[in-house]
Amino acid sequence: MYTKGDILKGEGIVHRIVYLDNKDDYYFIASMLTHSTDKKYPNNISLKSEHFEKFDENNNKFEFVFENTYFVKLKLEKKIEWGPYSRMGKLTSEGIKFLEDQLKSLEPTEWRKYMVKAS
Repeated sequence: MYTKGDILKGEGIVHRIVYLDNKDDYYFIASMLTHSTDKKYPNNISLKSEHFEKFDENNNKFEFVFENTYFVKLKLEKKIEWGPYSRMGKLTSEGIKFLEDQLKSLEPTEWRKYMVKAS
């Protein structure tokens, strides 16, 4: 499967996500990446360039690196069947720690349940 901090793109999703943990045989836990600022969406938290690996373990440049990137302060339940997923990048250990520190008190939720609550 994937490892904590992998940045994934799913075939059926627009935004990149950060893989955090496996939940069960049907879901995994992730956080959504975006370019929407915290001024427009207060639930978005700014990341830094040092939170992103630039190269993979074979020294190939990752497709997704820092570019004024934010993450949505949510632990999302993502269905495995929404894939296949492709690894586009990876957070550094500092980036993983930052994300986990921000999300540690939150319970996972599905995106559509979050949108119902937010509206």
